[in-house]
Formats: sequence, structure tokens, C-alpha cells
Amino acid sequence: MYKLLDILNPNQINFLSSIGIDISDKEYTGDEVSDIYFGVMDKLSDNLGDEITSPDEYSKKCSDILSTLSKITSI
Repeated sequence: MYKLLDILNPNQINFLSSIGIDISDKEYTGDEVSDIYFGVMDKLSDNLGDEITSPDEYSKKCSDILSTLSKITSI
């Protein structure tokens, strides 16, 4: 079980919320963490061409979150 509010930093949590992935104050299973990981991957691939957000900034934020999540579970 993983408490993502303790693992992710506030900027990462806010970014996830801004792309529609809410993190609550609960313990997540490995499968739930994997679902979040792949949700971020989907958002990254969907928004690479988005002109509103700098693709470099967006992909960096996604990559940072993916890196953090991959350290806590075997993805």
C-alpha cells in the first residue's frame, strides 16, 4: 500500500489534479498506482501537441511523476 500524498510533492499533486487525476488521502494498492501511472502516460501522449501548455514543460512534469511512481512499484 502506498500513501501518494506522502510520496508525491505538492506541485506533482496539483499538476495531476489539473490534468484530471485526483490524489486522495488514502493508501493506494500497487494496481491503483499502476493505473495512475498509465493515466499520466495517456495524458502525456494526448497532449504533446497542445499549444496552450509548452510541450517541454508538460512532458517534464509528466516524466517527473512517472519517475517517482516507477520507483515505488514495479512498473
